[in-house]
Amino acid sequence: MFASRIGVILAVLVILAGCARGTSPDEAGMRTWVDERGQVRYSPLPEKKPEREEKSPETQDTAGNEGKEKPPSHPVYNLENFPAADEVAQEDEELYYTWRDAEGRVHNTPYSLSEEKIARVSRPEKEEKTASNARVTRKDDADAPDYNPSAEAKRILGLEGAAGRLERFAGNCCSELPRIETFPLTADQGVGIRLKADSAIHRFSTGKSRFALIRLPRTDTEGLLRVQSFVRDGAFLPNLVFLDANFEPVRLVTDIAFDFSPETWSRYGFLEAFVPLREEAGERWLVIFTRERDLKGTTTITDGADGTTIVDHSPTGSLQVTIP
Repeated sequence: MFASRIGVILAVLVILAGCARGTSPDEAGMRTWVDERGQVRYSPLPEKKPEREEKSPETQDTAGNEGKEKPPSHPVYNLENFPAADEVAQEDEELYYTWRDAEGRVHNTPYSLSEEKIARVSRPEKEEKTASNARVTRKDDADAPDYNPSAEAKRILGLEGAAGRLERFAGNCCSELPRIETFPLTADQGVGIRLKADSAIHRFSTGKSRFALIRLPRTDTEGLLRVQSFVRDGAFLPNLVFLDANFEPVRLVTDIAFDFSPETWSRYGFLEAFVPLREEAGERWLVIFTRERDLKGTTTITDGADGTTIVDHSPTGSLQVTIP
């Protein structure tokens, strides 16, 4: 009992001494706590360890790795295993990439690791297109004055006068041609045409046929018209007749020599021909049709590498008309 009183007296003296100095028990190095009997007790605080100076990641790496080599960025592909890689990456190395154009031809085009050269990748020069061979009859054509064979001879030899051929065709075309659907063609955008089983049919002098009526662009420059007929279950064999603003025939183009482009992974094969544009002759409309005798025939394509391809002629099909 005596000892406990002495402890209390000592605690009071410590508090009074702390108050006299103006410091709290914590500041004096003591901590205050209450035991299980409710008595206030004071114990010395544990010694504080000096705070560690926080270091930035850069400082820690430098301090911890002094005298040590920096580990490689990749366990295999690094400058230690490939010491010349840094120099090779800086070289202006010419490489090539392979690509296929819209006509299925394969090209190898050079490119460089330099961004400037990548932006200026060279492309193959545009091929000069020429008009395809065809039988053409114009409104202003006529027989020579001193040439007057009999009508029977003309029929047998297929030498009918130009005016006669176009006049006969004009007898069934084209003022009464249905104009339910027309396709406007512009110099910078082509038109796609699908002639289906329920498409409009007109009886031309060459027989009944589905047809496409295209409005031609107004242009002061001469150019070519590109006509493509895609091969699926056969192909629609096009014949062309150009009309003026009054829907009168101005030029008739038949028996066209089409080129063939085989099918690729991205598109169907197609027949292709180029026909001159003659805006100065007053041509405002184009009618694409086929003939009954064409439907009875086929187009044979002979290729030395792939052999022979036979394309059946169909009364329906898909067409593409553009100005290249």
